[in-house]
Amino acid sequence: MTRPTQFDGPVVFDCEALIRVVAKDPYFTGVVMRARASLVPIVISAATIVEAAGFRIKGPAMVWAVSRFTVRPLTKEIAIRAAGLLASINRNSHSLAIDAMVCATALLESGRPTIYTSDPSDIELLTAGKADVIPLL
Repeated sequence: MTRPTQFDGPVVFDCEALIRVVAKDPYFTGVVMRARASLVPIVISAATIVEAAGFRIKGPAMVWAVSRFTVRPLTKEIAIRAAGLLASINRNSHSLAIDAMVCATALLESGRPTIYTSDPSDIELLTAGKADVIPLL
């Protein structure tokens, strides 16, 4: 995994990245520390919380994770932007819907976002070069 030493814009986690943060993965502990040192927000989409809850994050761990980061709600603006991202790649798949919401959330933040994701090819396609995409290994 590429390790940025500092960030110029928000750090955004997808579901798998959030799960690793909650599991106190040492790599992600470092990412959080570097983001805080860079004075940029760590952002998660409300959709990511829903996705993570369906997998492995429940109860107190979810509350802890949500309290540490900026959680962006799924607003009308984000929904329209996500739909536009799906249309721009000519794919309207429900399997990409959450990725599109994560990307729309990231792209509406100030500065160039860095997105940590388990789906780098989809995220790169959706963001069209407007975000730094860090694949999870």
